[in-house]
Formats: sequence, structure tokens, C-alpha cells
Amino acid sequence: SEGAIELSFYMPELPKSIVQRTEKKRKINPWHLEQLQKAIHENEAAIRQCQQRLDDIHELLSDNKTYQDQEHVKELNNEQSVLESKIKDHKDRISQLEDQYLELAYD
Repeated sequence: SEGAIELSFYMPELPKSIVQRTEKKRKINPWHLEQLQKAIHENEAAIRQCQQRLDDIHELLSDNKTYQDQEHVKELNNEQSVLESKIKDHKDRISQLEDQYLELAYD
């Protein structure tokens, strides 16, 4: 019966990795979070700039006069492709930065 009493008070040991995580709370340098936010805002600004130029190109391509110069049309189409690629790259970078921010802020 003494063994039964001991078992009723038995607390299983937590794995060491869990114990270590709860013992030490990592301190976060706010400067790092600010740098990530700054980089996110810079990428968002770059997207807006690219989008503005894309809007200008779309406006040019909707004008019949533009098509009188086929070389200019090719240049506009090439620039449009480059801008769309840049926008995608900036969006991917923002996603990475936001993930880093969340890992730092809520780890």
C-alpha cells in the first residue's frame, strides 16, 4: 500500500528540451524588430513604385499612338515583365521578413 501512495504522488519528469525552453526566456533586442519592420516597409514602398510604373505602362499600351513604334512597344512589354518579376521578388522578401519578425517577437 505504501507503493500505491508513492505512485499517486508520482510526477513524470518533463523532457529536458521542454524544461530548458520554459526556464530561459530569450531576450529580444527591439532594434532587430525595428530593422525587420524597416525592411518590410522598404519592400512595400518598392512594390508601390513598381506598381505605379506598371500602371503608367498599361496606360501607354492602351493608347493607339504607342503602337506606331513597334520597338517602343517591345521595350514597354519587356519593362512590364521585369517590373512584375520585381514585385513578386519583393512580395517573397516581405513574406520572409514577416516570418523572421514573428519568430523573434513570439519565440
